[in-house]
Amino acid sequence: MPEDGVREIDTRCQLANGLHIAYLRWCPGGGAAASRGRILCYPGWLDNAGSFANLGRAAAAHGAWDIVAVDPPGCGKSDRLPASGSYSDYEEAALVPVIARAIWGDAKPFSVFGHSRGANVGTGAAAAFPELISALVLSEAFGGLYTEHAGKTAADHLRLGWNVDKKNAGTPPKAHASFAAAVARQQAHRVFPKAPSTARNLAERGIRPVSPSSPEGPCVSTNDPRLHGVEGAGNQKVYLTKQANDALLAAIRCPVLFLEASRSYLTVAQVSEDKRTMLQAEKAERKRILAQAAASCDFRTVEGSHHFHSDRAEHTAQLVLPWLEKVVAKPAKL
Repeated sequence: MPEDGVREIDTRCQLANGLHIAYLRWCPGGGAAASRGRILCYPGWLDNAGSFANLGRAAAAHGAWDIVAVDPPGCGKSDRLPASGSYSDYEEAALVPVIARAIWGDAKPFSVFGHSRGANVGTGAAAAFPELISALVLSEAFGGLYTEHAGKTAADHLRLGWNVDKKNAGTPPKAHASFAAAVARQQAHRVFPKAPSTARNLAERGIRPVSPSSPEGPCVSTNDPRLHGVEGAGNQKVYLTKQANDALLAAIRCPVLFLEASRSYLTVAQVSEDKRTMLQAEKAERKRILAQAAASCDFRTVEGSHHFHSDRAEHTAQLVLPWLEKVVAKPAKL
């Protein structure tokens, strides 16, 4: 639990467009003014603020940071987008400053810690809003947003994404025999295995019981079914060209900390060796662009798998917080 004087808050805010975003917050008793700095944490695909619960609690023991972890739209306790809306990393990047202002009540700078898909969102936000994003921590990032792949053009992806939306719109939520079964499924994921505490934190926000009188019994996912992809189509409509994504990376000016797991998803994903080699080369190129553009760029490998930021929260806090203390006061590179 957080240290004395640091509060853990579970609440929601309303954005100007009427959307309610749920979040967890760890802040000193004196509020944002008493903190060392602000950190907005954005979780990965189908994850929620529970992804950062272990880290938020560990960080609270290292000083008075004001840390917020959000449930992305359509996930956890946040509202789903209306039928006319579309889930997209590109769109959510533009929501980051809106969410920050709704939570903190002003337009002062803050750092972003993005995990996996959340790193895509954070990358887009840092590129578009350099006056607001003072530092960027990317955990298990591929580098930038979704880009054309598998021989498909951006137009192909747009059509495929539309078909996925139509297919999933009427799909019932994923069901589990019990809360314990939902936790076990998270923990034993084939590509993204998790520590028991990480799996439970995610399930506590991402699962609701079928019957309120039986919280440990049958339950269903709270995630919008439209977020689920299908093989070969992905789960989004907006895919950038390589040139557009490279330009986005090249626009980042704040300091960047790029964290990779020793058992990264690229090393465990079930793909052909040719495709793995291609993806690793593409990622290396994106890291090169980022290193040239950012005020500073530190690359570090952390022992663990895709969710090491939660599975090894204390180690991650000891790595990230001193780095933030070192770089947030540095001027942006012009």
